[in-house]
Amino acid sequence: MGFLAFFSLVIRPGLLRAGEVWSSDWFLIWQIMDYIIIGSFILHTFYELSTATNKGAFIKANAFRFVILFVFAMQLLIILLFFNDPEVIIFAKSLGIVNLTKIYILFAQAFILIELLTQLGRINARLTSLPLSPPLIFVLSFALVITLGTVLLLLPGAISPSEIGSITTKNGIKFINALFTAASATCVTGLIVVPTGTFFSRYGHNVILALIQIGGLGLMTFATFSALILRGEIGIKERVVLGDVMNIRVFSKIKSLITAIIVFTLSLEILGTIAFYFVTPSVNLSNHNPFYFSIFHAVSSFCNAGFSLWNKNTIQFATNATGSLIVMTLVVLGGIGFIVLADFWNYIKLPPKKKRIKQPHFSLHSKFVILVTVILILFGAITIYILEHNKPSMASLTNNQRWLASFFQSITARTAGFNTVKISTMTAPALLILIFLMFIGASPGSTGGGVKTTTFGLLVVAVINKLKHNKNLRLFGRSIPWVLMNNAALIIFLSLSVAIIGSFALLVFEPKIAFMDILFEQMSALGTVGLSTGITFGLSTPSKIVIIITMLLGRIGPLTFLSAIMMNPRRSRLKYTEEDIMIG
Repeated sequence: MGFLAFFSLVIRPGLLRAGEVWSSDWFLIWQIMDYIIIGSFILHTFYELSTATNKGAFIKANAFRFVILFVFAMQLLIILLFFNDPEVIIFAKSLGIVNLTKIYILFAQAFILIELLTQLGRINARLTSLPLSPPLIFVLSFALVITLGTVLLLLPGAISPSEIGSITTKNGIKFINALFTAASATCVTGLIVVPTGTFFSRYGHNVILALIQIGGLGLMTFATFSALILRGEIGIKERVVLGDVMNIRVFSKIKSLITAIIVFTLSLEILGTIAFYFVTPSVNLSNHNPFYFSIFHAVSSFCNAGFSLWNKNTIQFATNATGSLIVMTLVVLGGIGFIVLADFWNYIKLPPKKKRIKQPHFSLHSKFVILVTVILILFGAITIYILEHNKPSMASLTNNQRWLASFFQSITARTAGFNTVKISTMTAPALLILIFLMFIGASPGSTGGGVKTTTFGLLVVAVINKLKHNKNLRLFGRSIPWVLMNNAALIIFLSLSVAIIGSFALLVFEPKIAFMDILFEQMSALGTVGLSTGITFGLSTPSKIVIIITMLLGRIGPLTFLSAIMMNPRRSRLKYTEEDIMIG
């Protein structure tokens, strides 16, 4: 029934191209399917109620389900009692309710959604009970979402009718392009091989939007939140897996953190949608609905995805200060990490008297993230302005707009992928600065990628402490374990290895493309950024596969990927005699 519910709600709308309608035979089949889903949901609920030892407790624990059933029963009772009256029928038709079937289908969708959430929570509980390592579960969750997204984008309803028969095959989008788009959206990268706004239909846009949201927060986060809603609690195994993935060792905080992540995300995306909506009258929406345009770009900005319904990305915002500031704000909030957001929220909630008390209101992690983030934004903006303010990329902008564009690219280069200047017109030194920013990326526990701000910052701190001959890593009056620096060095080494290997493969497959463009594309994929000098559309199939693998490694992290594929390595108990070797 869970499969049928998913098929009815998600896959069925994509089986028809925009503007087409089902034949009467197919309509009858879908109607029967909806009846089966509704009937099974009702029977299953009452079967559980009849077998429950404490029926009152069962009803209380499943209150949401019984509310839906009550509403459905009331609707059915009203139909049976009053729909024989001609005046009621005329009134129903005036509301667009032609017959009972449409009412049933409407309620079927509500039941389907509830059933999907139920199945999601149950699947998560079963998945964590399998003998799989947390990194492997994390990797498999992304692979599952990418696969599902590819299937949905291959459906005929995902393609805009105007694009059928042009750059697509006769069966719709090419498989490699669907896989690339699904991977880019799930890994919140933003690299595209077809124009998002005009190539895909509204159904295709919805699929991409869902992939961005799930990819930005993680499938396990959504599954655990569903379990919290439906069961009110999560198991020890689920806490351990999520704690390992999120690098949290206090498992009692998992539940509150998951709830905070969802609340922060929805709240900021709603605020972003409202802000974008007020900007829409001043820009050309290219025939897109203003409200949907606002939702899409708010989610894409907060999740640092870089997808836009404009074919030229956000270049229109180069002369629109409000639009640029909204994008930058959402990108920064989505990229500093949920732990930092939680610290800010806890500080805001403090009474004024407690705020004046000299005590640490922010954790060492939050202070370090904020410090490194501010330094990188200022460094990137000032450098880009100096290098590009009198170059073709900013020739048409005023001086204030050039500063705005410089800050915009400095912020979005660290995993967001939006651009207000044409990247292909930027000079080589400016592209190198962007490559540096893309490699560092966002902060841990955020929606962004890259090696992370704290990883890069920790190596800088280690160098400074070494030059000062400090035996310990010191930061803000605290000592940091050297093992963290070792992990940071390992992450940077593995990421550089992926960048070099990927760039080498792209140079082999694309001998006619300049080295700087290849390096930029590879680093953009590794940092899950989405900026491009314009070569993505013309990449060959092998090159697209290289970029897909790079985006996945950039999103989950090379170290996490290696931990996932290592099958229970045995730790040796032997300890050998130490001996030095010369380095440096």
